[in-house]
Amino acid sequence: MSAYAISSLDAPNTDCLTLHINLLMFSKILRCKIVGHKYQLTQKHHFQINEYRCNCCKKEFTDDGYGRKVPLNEYWRQTNNRFRTYLNEIYS
Repeated sequence: MSAYAISSLDAPNTDCLTLHINLLMFSKILRCKIVGHKYQLTQKHHFQINEYRCNCCKKEFTDDGYGRKVPLNEYWRQTNNRFRTYLNEIYS
């Protein structure tokens, strides 16, 4: 056997590890799709506007104007920041 073959046997199989990590993430995402997200409050701007993170899939969410949870994208992040600065000006 060559030295390369021996050293490659000793090294961990990164393809198997990557596959395991991908399957683990897929199972967490699948769990959220079937059962629902496990929300954890990350920021509280106001009693109506909060930001959440799912403990399983790590996606971020916020409340919209109707109280529904929506994915936190750039639009909602800017809206929450504007709302927070507006409330800080009023209550300061």
